[in-house]
Amino acid sequence: SPTKITFFVGQTDNSFKIYWLDYNGSKKAYTSLESGTNWTAETYISHPWVVYRVSANGSESCHSIVKGKKSYHNGFLDKKR
Repeated sequence: SPTKITFFVGQTDNSFKIYWLDYNGSKKAYTSLESGTNWTAETYISHPWVVYRVSANGSESCHSIVKGKKSYHNGFLDKKR
């Protein structure tokens, strides 16, 4: 079923990269988000999305994994997690 996920970034020094995991489990880059920004993915409830926190030196660490729900879904990203 089609759905939407909106990713929100709070006030933080971190940036984030959003990837879709394809049917083979490979990451497909979609966007980067900075402090105070948001982005909405039009997706399906079976599609997993992975969010990576990007440090000042460019290294990435997994922040969260999100899948769509039958209703509209929001993902909040900040440095507290």
